[in-house]
Amino acid sequence: MKTTVFSFLFSLFLLSGSLLSAQTFTNYTTSNGLPSDNVLCVTTDNNSMTWVGTQNGIARFDGESWVTYTKENGLLDNYINCIAADKNNHIWAGTDYGVNVFDGTQWSSYTVADGLIDDMVTCLGAASDGSIWIGTNSGASHFNGSTWQNYTTGNGLPVNMISVIKSDSDGNIWFGTWLGGLAKFDGTTFITFTTADSLVDNNISAIAFDGNGNAWIGTYLGISELTKTGQWVANFRTSSVTLPLYVKDLSFDSKDVLWIGVYDDYTHAGGIIKKSDLTWTAFTAADGLVNNMVQKLAIDAEDIIWIATGSGVSRLKDQNSGIGSEAVDAITLFPNPVSNTLYLKGSRLPDEIILFDVTGKYMLRQTGETCNSKLDLSSLKPGLYFLSMVVNSVKITKKVMVQ
Repeated sequence: MKTTVFSFLFSLFLLSGSLLSAQTFTNYTTSNGLPSDNVLCVTTDNNSMTWVGTQNGIARFDGESWVTYTKENGLLDNYINCIAADKNNHIWAGTDYGVNVFDGTQWSSYTVADGLIDDMVTCLGAASDGSIWIGTNSGASHFNGSTWQNYTTGNGLPVNMISVIKSDSDGNIWFGTWLGGLAKFDGTTFITFTTADSLVDNNISAIAFDGNGNAWIGTYLGISELTKTGQWVANFRTSSVTLPLYVKDLSFDSKDVLWIGVYDDYTHAGGIIKKSDLTWTAFTAADGLVNNMVQKLAIDAEDIIWIATGSGVSRLKDQNSGIGSEAVDAITLFPNPVSNTLYLKGSRLPDEIILFDVTGKYMLRQTGETCNSKLDLSSLKPGLYFLSMVVNSVKITKKVMVQ
């Protein structure tokens, strides 16, 4: 018992030390388990799993190892154009032959025969109501789990070539397009924004929303900031760093820091840019990024930035973003590995406790006053599990090994 507890606390010490270090890159390639180094897209789910789409299938990372899914597992195609996690924690993947969805157990597929407007899927957007929006070069499809509704220029879209779809905190759906600018849909009416409305460019590559609800629009000519009602705020055509604002993706972390993925196909200049207030900071392969050809970004619940590139995936922990060692160390678990009872020790109990297996299936859930410092795990099969806890409004996920 003493050996097990010491070993666990030592591992926790190492983890805390790594979180305190300056910007730290951890890189993953085929040598670590990826099906391909050409990573086209990335997302994170509600269980702190990371999912990447490559030219040779999908890979899921549980914090320790990668699991791969291909056509043999039910994918329509191994070349994954886009990937997203919906509110119900289902994973959606767009291909040139339709869209797949993973419910935690198996992959299902939808094509034009089921109601999809076009099988060549370009982007995905998860809505706050749990439904999914699917972008194509022929318009957009909306699927609520049972029925399909398709939208084109005939319904109000500026053009049918959809490049990005995002849902804001008010439930509005924002569409980025190629050549046609930006469109905001409130469920009834489309409102379009173009260069005539001060948008920096009509070719949209990314959309993100800050803590005030402002929309940040990424293009290959820079970034535009709009209020939540669509009023122009500012355009950023350059930054104070040497990287071009040839935007591939945008994402905000929990501290409202903007992370920008950039890559210029002509000059091959690229990397990621951190914009915190008026300060711009660039990170490239020289700083540890696996490759400068950034394609997509995702930020998880612990403010870890995941970067999809043409030569693998990079994981970046920024010392000035997200939780620090205090939050990680707020709760300790022992013994771990555990056979029967897992004990939680800390200055306060979590506000929420969820234990789930490697597939994302909930095995135990406690909230509020039901949270207990002792968890009976005697009924579980031996294997790896994940304990997600909310402490002081911070989500912490730790591994639990049942033996």
